[in-house]
Amino acid sequence: MNRFALDRAGLASLLARLKTLPVPKSLPFISIGGSGGSRTLTMTVEVGFVNLLACHGRQVAAYRRLMVNPQFFREGLPRRTDTMGGILKAALREMNADHARVVGTIPGFQSTLQLWQYPKARGLRPEELIPREVARRGISSQSSYVSWHQVADQANRTRWLVAASARRSVSSFLDLAQHAGLPVKELDLRPFALARAVNQKDAVIAWVAFDGYDAVIVKESVPVWYECVNVETSPVDDTSLVERLVEMVGRAIENQARGMTETLLPEEAPLCVCGPAAGLMPELGLQVAQSLQRPFVEFAPPLVYPEGFPVHDFAINLGLALREA
Repeated sequence: MNRFALDRAGLASLLARLKTLPVPKSLPFISIGGSGGSRTLTMTVEVGFVNLLACHGRQVAAYRRLMVNPQFFREGLPRRTDTMGGILKAALREMNADHARVVGTIPGFQSTLQLWQYPKARGLRPEELIPREVARRGISSQSSYVSWHQVADQANRTRWLVAASARRSVSSFLDLAQHAGLPVKELDLRPFALARAVNQKDAVIAWVAFDGYDAVIVKESVPVWYECVNVETSPVDDTSLVERLVEMVGRAIENQARGMTETLLPEEAPLCVCGPAAGLMPELGLQVAQSLQRPFVEFAPPLVYPEGFPVHDFAINLGLALREA
């Protein structure tokens, strides 16, 4: 049955049951300004594809997945932004999707995200401590946008969610959006979008595309650890994908446990696998979960979308839409 084939009362009842967890919107450095609104257009970019998805509240209104010449990309970023912008303009005219806000995200391998913990101490100055620690870890503020946000905690410590994103990634995305005539007001990081779309309080998330894959650890609705692999030069194939995902996700779980000994992920926290490659391999998630001896949960974002909608292809877009829903 087409999920849009509901009367007004039925749709209101369905939307009321779609409860979402309080995942943070974004960090300050990726907020460009502008007013909010429930009519949202989201745009995401993968090597060879651009996704456009329009939502009115938590209901998908229109969508397009556009194939783009992979030669228009370099190191995972759009380089022929003028040509690609023209393609997007034509698609937007076909969609004819009313929207009040445009939200995008940038390639995961150009971003980092971690939760840092410090003992509570009088005189702690995060504006001095965090930039110094970021620099010590080899991230330059000249080449990356860096931001941090304090996370509430009842223990005798302070916790800071620290993110960095390459400036060239941000400028490349905004340049493409400008050529497409899209006034992007917000850029969100992929881990936040995935945490919203999966909608689990504690979870391990694997996002699998044809040019790479991500692992996100979510604790108390907040993405606290993030790792990604870019395989643009060595595309993922079906025969090795399970093994590679098991290795990558297992390593992320171990790294998070070593790096955050006081914020361990519960053993019952499920694994969710999503993304374009997962959509072509329905058993992929269950196979990876069994190999990691972890519970498995199907990818079921808390939105209303039409029958046959390629939910895995638009996993990131759906998480971006939930940001404003």
